[in-house]
Amino acid sequence: MAGGPAALTKSIEGAEDNVREAEQRMRRAAVGPADVVCGVAASGVTPFVRAALEYARFRRAATIFVTCAPISATGDVAADVVIALDTGPEVIAGSTRLKAGTATKVALNALSTTAFVLLGKTYAGLMVDVRPTNAKLWARAIRIVRSFSDLDETAARKLIEKAGGRPKVALVMHHLGVPAARARELIVAQKGSLRAIVGDLPLRVPVEAP
Repeated sequence: MAGGPAALTKSIEGAEDNVREAEQRMRRAAVGPADVVCGVAASGVTPFVRAALEYARFRRAATIFVTCAPISATGDVAADVVIALDTGPEVIAGSTRLKAGTATKVALNALSTTAFVLLGKTYAGLMVDVRPTNAKLWARAIRIVRSFSDLDETAARKLIEKAGGRPKVALVMHHLGVPAARARELIVAQKGSLRAIVGDLPLRVPVEAP
């Protein structure tokens, strides 16, 4: 974020032009070959974003550029993939928080959701890698485990607790009859894919409402 976390709550003028800060933030994040850096600039010309992508490419990270400018206007941006959203002119000229901002949010939602699916964070449309850090998420974790097992609510909670609060680990423990440590090893070996370990499980409890 140009200007850092503080820019989320208070405008920091000129931050988007600070090329040096972009490189510094990439260094702090230790960007490298195992990473994907996604730059977002509605206008397509923001120096901060371009510099961050250039540094990421220098570090051999994969790069994505999301913009609402035509590809012809993005010039020599350093990105492996350019996502140019054709949002057209804004109702208020130059106010990219309107159509451009909304379209960008939708694109980023699609990217992050797809990444989560490919990383094995979901199974049959449920967030099996949810971390239950509050009552609502504990209820969700229990429901997920119950959805793919014959356990009641009490048993599901106890199993998740034994799994270190991880529903995915709990399901591997339940279906393979292994301890938590072995379940975690199997998940790592299968690159996070629950399906690769237990196959397609029948859904025993209706999926929760949004």
